[in-house]
Amino acid sequence: MFFDVTFPTLAPIFLMVLLGWAMHVSKRLPEGFFVGLNTLTFYIGLPALLLVGIATAPLEPGPALRIFYVLLAATAVTTMVAYLCAYWLRVAPATTASFVQASMRGNLAYIGLPVLFYALEGLPAGTDTAGLQASAMLVLAPSVPIYNIACVIILAHGASRDTGQRPSNRAILRKVVQNPLLLSCIAGLFLSVTGIGLPLTIERTLRPLGQMALPLALFSIGASFTQGKLLARLGRATWLAAILKVILLPALGVVFIRWFGIADLEGRMALIFLACPTAVSSYVMAEQMGADADLAGSTVLLSTLLAMPALAIVLSLT
Repeated sequence: MFFDVTFPTLAPIFLMVLLGWAMHVSKRLPEGFFVGLNTLTFYIGLPALLLVGIATAPLEPGPALRIFYVLLAATAVTTMVAYLCAYWLRVAPATTASFVQASMRGNLAYIGLPVLFYALEGLPAGTDTAGLQASAMLVLAPSVPIYNIACVIILAHGASRDTGQRPSNRAILRKVVQNPLLLSCIAGLFLSVTGIGLPLTIERTLRPLGQMALPLALFSIGASFTQGKLLARLGRATWLAAILKVILLPALGVVFIRWFGIADLEGRMALIFLACPTAVSSYVMAEQMGADADLAGSTVLLSTLLAMPALAIVLSLT
């Protein structure tokens, strides 16, 4: 099973991340290239992938909603546990905000989709792979907005308690609505629900842009691991946040999959999403909103390393 499914699925992910790291360390490409690459992926590639995938997916929300329910329930419980852990650690409010966000927000687009798509390619012939891929995209339609809104509220609350200045509701709303992944999910869902769809010219323009997103996203993650801020602090809080993210979340997922009586394949898709490492954007948002960016960045690095064996275990169940 390992060499039939798990290794062929995770090895390309690891190698593309490693290539991004190696190219950054070797300095064969200028620093501005990696900044531009991340911007291209975040503002063009991933939004194009999500927009086309959601807008053109058959609107059968049943499987996607069941997977989403598992994600939502496991994330809600983990968020509460993270707040209790932060209280036990006796950390400052800004650190608490980063700790909670890093514990519950997964890298669904940058890591989850590549792992899931590679895993689906290894399923037996005759499996509705296209339908499963469509369900995966539809899962992100409600997930991306909800995760973004929740994290903005968590970070704003923590940062305001440290500084004594609470951001205005308008400032919080602006942070949320400016996220290109959120906008692309909402737009794709609107086009799908209304039946408007994408004009053929637009679809043929966006589809190749979306196809470049996953490898470039993995390349960008590898390059980001050479930044000093992501290596700044690997202390007790970082380890605990990473463990909550890649161990507690999927463990809770198993509980809720059985509780909700979700089908085997759909449940395993949910576990892949739940076992993903902390989202890279959690570091960016923590820095922008005055929370503990060093903790967020260190958790991104550590959880990505720990997520490889966690994902291997999940994939071995398939």
